[in-house]
Amino acid sequence: MPGAISKILMDEAKKIASKLTRKLAIALKTIKTFISKGTSINLESALVYEARYFEILFP
Repeated sequence: MPGAISKILMDEAKKIASKLTRKLAIALKTIKTFISKGTSINLESALVYEARYFEILFP
């Protein structure tokens, strides 16, 4: 039985790690976008971007 529990825990840990990896890629892309566009867009547009990416990163 302990082997089965370890396998279940390992499978769950892999799922969580996979989700974090995907979120990290999106987060890095978002940061790069904000840096490159940050000085050339107005505040209203920046707030729209922020809200959109916040929902993607933190559903």
